[in-house]
Amino acid sequence: MFTKKEINHLVISVFILGFAFGFNDNQPFFSLKNWTINFIRALISAAIILLVYEISHKVSAKRYCAETEYEIWAIKRYGFWRSAKFPVKILNFTISSFPLGIVLSVIATLLSNGLFYLTPISSFKIIEKPHLRIGAKFKGLTYFEEAKISSFSIIILIILALMLNTISPNIIFNQLTLMIFVFIGYNLLPISTLDGSKIFFGSVPLYISMVVFTLLSYVLMGMFNVIAALILAAVLSLFMLFLYFGFKKS
Repeated sequence: MFTKKEINHLVISVFILGFAFGFNDNQPFFSLKNWTINFIRALISAAIILLVYEISHKVSAKRYCAETEYEIWAIKRYGFWRSAKFPVKILNFTISSFPLGIVLSVIATLLSNGLFYLTPISSFKIIEKPHLRIGAKFKGLTYFEEAKISSFSIIILIILALMLNTISPNIIFNQLTLMIFVFIGYNLLPISTLDGSKIFFGSVPLYISMVVFTLLSYVLMGMFNVIAALILAAVLSLFMLFLYFGFKKS
């Protein structure tokens, strides 16, 4: 299911995400044993999040006769002028892109002593298979279809977080739930190749509903069980869409 390149990128992403959330164990005094346990727990949580995230992409993409490939979020340009783009050759090394998300995440973790999370580290690219889209209106994927693929993984992660919080709100699941929502929050940023960009440029109404649905799910998860929280978040998200279309029409 995963290529060698994807596995390498996933391993690096798991370590960075685990490092960000496991760096500070919230203990008054440093204990190597407690810190190690907390770090390993964060690594396991990061692995769960990223695997669910990308498997959801792959499952959703199959519906549109396409595949996805997980990759670390990186920028392809370093300036606004035409020549300011990667790849760049320095000495005998060729730099194809710059992993800005990873660099910012590590810096934020070290400067804040693990109290501030900055984790826009994950992305994916879509590999289209036009020959399989027999009967489809378009041979290639539309922007809206890409938006739906991106949205599906976010919805699955939210459902996972609500289920964990309902089943057993203990220290392990609390950390995993927090990691999920922070991870989703940064991925919803409409920049570069992050999920938020794919959703926003594929459908503004869908983007608005996903942002509202995510925020409401986080707020409501401590008040209701998973089913009630999902229903309320979905209903209120639809209400926001009605307001959006009403405002746009006026």
